[in-house]
Amino acid sequence: MKRFRIEIRVTSLEKKILTKKAFNCGLTLSEYIRQTALGNEPRYKLTPEEIEAYIALHKYERYFTNISNMYKNHITPINEDVRLVINLFKTHLSKFL
Repeated sequence: MKRFRIEIRVTSLEKKILTKKAFNCGLTLSEYIRQTALGNEPRYKLTPEEIEAYIALHKYERYFTNISNMYKNHITPINEDVRLVINLFKTHLSKFL
């Protein structure tokens, strides 16, 4: 049960920024400020289009892995490029999965 109230002073621009960030995370302004003050990094709430894009990226990452595995025993420029793309996908997807 929350029993205490803490007030802070911010400029109108800071309030707009905090409100927008809270909205993007699907949180109230109070909850967003509480989480960030406690050292938590609220996760950005993905739109349905972004979710669809990440599902497609995950699928393509598997395709590139399969291609890379075909060239595993032979070091070729395409193999290195495919591995680079796979690593980029993995890095980006790890933020959301």
